[in-house]
Amino acid sequence: MNIQTNYTYIPKTASLSINQKIASFPPIFKGIESDTVEISRKHLRSPFSRKEGACHVHILTEQIDKDVYEKIPAMRNKYFTEEDYKTLNKGEKEYLREVINQTYYDKPYSVRKVACSSIKNDRDFFIKLSKQMKKKLDKDYPEGWSFISLGGSPSIFAKILSYMGEDVVELPFSYAGTMYKDFDKLDMGKYLDDLGITNEYLNDGKKKVLTDYVWSGTSLKKMADIMKESNHFNENVEVRKLQELLPDDLSKTENRMLNEFFFEAENIKSYSSCPCMHKPDMYNVERINNEYEWNMSTKLMNFALIDYFERKNFLKNTITKLFK
Repeated sequence: MNIQTNYTYIPKTASLSINQKIASFPPIFKGIESDTVEISRKHLRSPFSRKEGACHVHILTEQIDKDVYEKIPAMRNKYFTEEDYKTLNKGEKEYLREVINQTYYDKPYSVRKVACSSIKNDRDFFIKLSKQMKKKLDKDYPEGWSFISLGGSPSIFAKILSYMGEDVVELPFSYAGTMYKDFDKLDMGKYLDDLGITNEYLNDGKKKVLTDYVWSGTSLKKMADIMKESNHFNENVEVRKLQELLPDDLSKTENRMLNEFFFEAENIKSYSSCPCMHKPDMYNVERINNEYEWNMSTKLMNFALIDYFERKNFLKNTITKLFK
């Protein structure tokens, strides 16, 4: 396998332990085939990364993150897309299948030891939930529907639904950002237009399901208000809690896994492809596209999803707007 030389290794995993271990100077270590690899700090404090403490799960160890980065050139890109998947050779795919099948937790701290302890098992779990969600949405909206995923919590479902051929928009938003006085100066109508939530989109005959996992419901209500104030809300827009769309017949173990481990502990955001928006100056789609990068756990999950649907000949034309 040909490995690029003189490249910079930048840890992008959701694991908080990596940032905590970075010294005041970039350490040097030897990569495979005696390449010199340097850990750089320059992108570790991305303004679009999850704020410290938001994701508690150490999905990947630093060693796995480093190994994947070294061995798979496609995993050094900002994202991992269908086009990147097509560049992988047989050996690279087999290696990544081994990686996603590795256990990342022997004993999850908030859940008894369960099957959902690898990226592969997480993928299968979320695909199962997404298929049931699609059935519910098809039944509720026979006229057709589009999925507007608000923030990080619904992101994994948005990604899976897009691979199943559904129309999906990821809408980066954080209620925390509205606490800044400068937020009032933003042209949120332009921001929504740039994301693809245009007048044409809102009037294409499909229901627009705006959803987020709700605690207080503040973020969902605030975005609905923003859409109304900027004339981006009509009778086609349906505001729904993500909890209402998820299956209600899960087993006790599945419920604990989904609600305690993923939602309450916010570990679900380790797989989010949606930027975290803290400040008003982040609400710029061009800037997001230029600066935002996925962490390694998100890239590996996207590989796992593409690989699943590709091998089942089910991968549909992906029409997810923004964030690949």
